[in-house]
Amino acid sequence: LAVVLGSHVHSGGHTGPANDGRAETAYVFNAYQGTVTPISPDLRKPGAPVRVGPKGYVTGTRKRRLQDARIVQDLILPDGTTNYALYSTGRGNGATYVLRRTSLVTGAAGRPIPLGRGAQHMVITPDGTTAYVNYRLGRYKTEYTLRAVSLATGTIGKPILRANEAGPVSAVTPVMTPDGRTLYVPYWHQGKVTPISTATNTPGKPIRVPGTLSVEFSPGGRAAFVIGSGTVTPISAATNTPGRTIGLGPHADLWAERP
Repeated sequence: LAVVLGSHVHSGGHTGPANDGRAETAYVFNAYQGTVTPISPDLRKPGAPVRVGPKGYVTGTRKRRLQDARIVQDLILPDGTTNYALYSTGRGNGATYVLRRTSLVTGAAGRPIPLGRGAQHMVITPDGTTAYVNYRLGRYKTEYTLRAVSLATGTIGKPILRANEAGPVSAVTPVMTPDGRTLYVPYWHQGKVTPISTATNTPGKPIRVPGTLSVEFSPGGRAAFVIGSGTVTPISAATNTPGRTIGLGPHADLWAERP
């Protein structure tokens, strides 16, 4: 369960920037029910839930019931009118993934876009034309590939970026600048962040940063902040130059913040 103000959200509860009139509307995302519920600015009366994806799986007995969400990630475009849900259509090794558009104004759902196996995290350009989906293949020797998906045609492009990340708990979450011009892809074990131009889908020179768990941007998008294992490193978005790494102490539990 997560709450977001006219912006982006996934099941981990992380949000992106909100910069329009709909930022005053809160959207409550329920991964287990597969719904997004708008709440009016006065916070007194929630709107009707909008179905954005399937409900979670329920297993076990009445005394001990377990539930697994099928929605991996849910994003709301900055204008607050359109929702995109990335969810699985199966379980275990046989799971495949689809991406579905839903209007938060009318509740109408678009045709699902098949993404295949291994789709893990995505980011969408502010204009809603392209999704960048990160695929994870394997379990312990893990290969990641980043692909662009046209939201108009459903066409999946060739891999833009490939990388190997060791370990079953590795997470690679692409992050986009607020203006939608540059995509940053962090790789923890490799200790680098790779910038990608969304105009050409061309990766730039990797930026060496210790312990890259996630990337956050300043409100104006001038600086990126790479969050590591007890560290934060600023990066100039104009030059892709890292600044001095700031230590947060040995017990900063930043890994738990990842989805």
